[in-house]
Amino acid sequence: MIQSWKDTNIVLVDMYVQPALGTLASNPTANLHVGAGIAAATGAPFKIDPGVVLTTPENGAIETDGTHLYWTDSTAARRQLDQQASSPAVPVSFIGTNVNAFVVGQTAAGVNPAFTVDTSTGSSVTGVIVKSRVLAGGASLYVTSSGSNEALTIDAKGSGTITLGSVSTGAISLNTATTVGSTLAVSGTLTVTSNSAAAFAVGRLGATTPAFQVNASAGTAVTGLLVTSAAAAGGVAVQVTSGGATESMTIDAKAGGLITLAGAAATAIGVTIGSTTSAANVIATVYSSNATAFQVGPNGSTNPSFIVNASTSSAVGGLKLTGAATTVGIALQAIDSGATCPITIDAKAGAMITLAGAAAAATGVTVGSSTSAANATLIVYSSNAAAFVVGANGATNPVFKVVASTGSVATGLAVTGAATGGTTAVVATDSGANTSLTVDGKGTGTVGINTVSTTAGVVTLGNSTQLAGIAVNGKVVINGTLTAGGLLTSALQIAVSGPLLYSGSGAPTIVPAVQGSLYLRSDGSATNNRLYICTGTTSGTWIAFTTPS
Repeated sequence: MIQSWKDTNIVLVDMYVQPALGTLASNPTANLHVGAGIAAATGAPFKIDPGVVLTTPENGAIETDGTHLYWTDSTAARRQLDQQASSPAVPVSFIGTNVNAFVVGQTAAGVNPAFTVDTSTGSSVTGVIVKSRVLAGGASLYVTSSGSNEALTIDAKGSGTITLGSVSTGAISLNTATTVGSTLAVSGTLTVTSNSAAAFAVGRLGATTPAFQVNASAGTAVTGLLVTSAAAAGGVAVQVTSGGATESMTIDAKAGGLITLAGAAATAIGVTIGSTTSAANVIATVYSSNATAFQVGPNGSTNPSFIVNASTSSAVGGLKLTGAATTVGIALQAIDSGATCPITIDAKAGAMITLAGAAAAATGVTVGSSTSAANATLIVYSSNAAAFVVGANGATNPVFKVVASTGSVATGLAVTGAATGGTTAVVATDSGANTSLTVDGKGTGTVGINTVSTTAGVVTLGNSTQLAGIAVNGKVVINGTLTAGGLLTSALQIAVSGPLLYSGSGAPTIVPAVQGSLYLRSDGSATNNRLYICTGTTSGTWIAFTTPS
């Protein structure tokens, strides 16, 4: 045993020198073996007085500055050995390129550790930083790297699930520390278990006015939304999921805002509702009391091509469009909770309403049908000089035209049809008791009656109960051909079987002839050959009148 002292302070050292040097250890097992300490004062096994650390670190040096204990490794890097806090902090570094560079766990040798740091990647320069904050400020986990951008990957083992927030009831926020967030990519199943009104929220400000939000706060909620992607040009399907057999989907804008479909894509070609497999069950319903409840047009509500105005209070009338098989036609029909409902079609201001004007091969316009003929009425309200016009060129040289521009007009024309073989009646109408009917040709043109049909019958003026006269302002011309002996193609007859008035060249030879008929000779030159009267019906006896010279 060796004792030693220094200066005036005698320090007793019990040293045992064997192949190894031991202090307070009677049987040393290392080059320097320090014995166990005792609890009493000055009983520590080893002490280093505080001082200053080496200006230049030396390999293997152990030293203290009175605050921290340091050891310098073989690369002349001074390492802090203690873990106590200090300001400014000196980082604790672990150097190594091992798959288990830093391991925390309950078992020896890091088997199934609770935490492992793997630094085995060659030239590794990325890592993870855990940053603590003040109370209620939370903690941050983010990537560190020598580069400007770096991804963070969190993986479960095998087909295991990654669970966030299973212990705490607080919210989980991703990327709220930066102004412009990065992308969250999930290459497996992402399940969020929550009954919060903001169970899943995406936005620049998180749950504050988010761009997307899932509300799972409804009690015993079993409905949701399924988004199914497809190959290019296959479309995206958005579909309701539910524990029940059928479920509705509601899409709402905020307050009085509008819902726009296919508005984001510049080349959007349309919106399809339903499919060939679900067509029988597809219904599109719009609930609105707005003056622009439904609009279609290239500029939306600005000068739309089609608009539905549902703003009328207690509105119950509407329009129904019924399709049909090819060539059967389309039905446009008024609907109403009452028994009857009219339809009004208006052009804007003084513009015209055109029917069957778009189709080049349009064949006509039909009003009513065989089943509704008794109730079908076509009424035109107009005070125009061309109130109703029919013609190949419309109002230009029309075939038929109704002029309703006369002030306080109250007269008109009624055409009454009849059964086959009957008589078609054309009658003047008036709010008063009597009104005249005028038929005019244009300019010096003539008015023909019974001139179209080759088998035209007799023209009758008046009737048996109301005898009518005829007033002629000018001459009456009976068309026919004057022939010798009065064989005419036309004549004027008084009553159905009464005498006729003939005219011809030469003496009359008409047999038979109605007794009392007169014959006017166009070539008579004497007083006894200008006028003749028939005195016999079968013999055709014509007696000449003697007229003044």
